[in-house]
Amino acid sequence: MTESDDQKMAIDTREDEAFEWLTRLTSGEVTTAELQALALWRAQSPENEAAFVEAGKLWHSVKPAVERVARQRHAIAATSSVTDMRMGRRAMLGGALAASAAYLIVRPPLGLWSSLSELTSDYRTVTGQQRRITTEGGATIEINTQTSIDIRLAGDTERIELIAGEATITTAAHAARSIVALAGDGRATATDAMFNMRRNGSSVCITCVTGAVLVEQRGQPVTLRQKQQVSCTDEGLSPLVEIDPASVTAWRQGILAFHDEPLGRVVDEVNRYWPGKIIVANASLAKRPVTARFKLDRLEDVITQIQLVFHANVTRLPGGVVVLSS
Repeated sequence: MTESDDQKMAIDTREDEAFEWLTRLTSGEVTTAELQALALWRAQSPENEAAFVEAGKLWHSVKPAVERVARQRHAIAATSSVTDMRMGRRAMLGGALAASAAYLIVRPPLGLWSSLSELTSDYRTVTGQQRRITTEGGATIEINTQTSIDIRLAGDTERIELIAGEATITTAAHAARSIVALAGDGRATATDAMFNMRRNGSSVCITCVTGAVLVEQRGQPVTLRQKQQVSCTDEGLSPLVEIDPASVTAWRQGILAFHDEPLGRVVDEVNRYWPGKIIVANASLAKRPVTARFKLDRLEDVITQIQLVFHANVTRLPGGVVVLSS
């Protein structure tokens, strides 16, 4: 084997290692020890660092490619499968991208892009985007970031299905059609009311802002009045709680408000608007309480404040990934 062959093999190995590191990072299961090992690997040589940056660019380019495949081939998830995500850089660049698209659409790593059902919805917002629509039945829907909804007519009823994300729905007393909002196995019916509905996986949280909302889950009904909130969970309806609806819907004014919330939850909320992913690497740091208000158009202030208040270390990685550690 010639010296040039040895050099090429070393480069290929480094590229594969870099991509495997990034794949692990975006798996949602990365540990603190692995983050430290990654930092050591990157610091070993300028070549390792350059390979990691290049892998990040490649990984980031997968997102639009996957979304394009989803739009063109809605049925791909039902006919394709991928069993191994830990593939080399050259395999990802080749024909394996099309084969792996179904897996990436159905189970996007770290929530970095939308699932198939979200991509094919009637209305969808991307990270950081909000929009407002008025349905044929007369309801007004304000759609928050990373939200997908479908609207279907069933006789004289207009069904609004929240597939993922969050929306504030306003119904009119004399609407052309009755309005029913669905999310998971939860159902909300309202006339002349405003309510906020948020879905996170199988859990659905409904807050009555004004008027009254009838919430049903598995045949169990409860009526929400102004400033009341209920959650539909796998265990059933939660007890009613009193809540300030202004804080729940502050996103409509471009604000995120937190009062004595653990940092981990704050970061989870900010991640819904952040173009990438913020990771809290330490459990102790994630438990630190936060009271703050952040503007959605100045989210970089979140990182700055965490760094200053908690003396946190900030590591920025490709693709908008930020690691916070103590």
